[in-house]
Amino acid sequence: MSEDRNVWHITENTGKLAVWGVNYLIANLFWSLPAFSDDRVYPVDISSSKRMMDLFGKTIHPPHVIDQERIGTVVVGIPVYSSEIASRIRSHYPHVERIPDVCNLMDPDLKLPSAVVPPVETAGTRLQE
Repeated sequence: MSEDRNVWHITENTGKLAVWGVNYLIANLFWSLPAFSDDRVYPVDISSSKRMMDLFGKTIHPPHVIDQERIGTVVVGIPVYSSEIASRIRSHYPHVERIPDVCNLMDPDLKLPSAVVPPVETAGTRLQE
């Protein structure tokens, strides 16, 4: 699957990756794709009740883990909240260089953008170098 290959590619090229927003789709990705079980992939959610859940052996972290772990790529896990989550990331975690959404991970031709903060990528757009 493209999602698995692209997560491996991101972690190999940029290090740690956070996935902000845990819903059924994201939980299924953590369950079914080996790349999501990598120690460099951090599930993140603002909901304290979701952070009490076990995500197939992974801890769901509060957003401040992005700063604590100096995570440079944050995937928005719930595209309907892309603008809100990206705005929060830009204002609270200015070191984050890439903010794609989960739909970008499905792109078989995914290209990582350069290390500058790009505009929010939304469903149907492709990250460009």
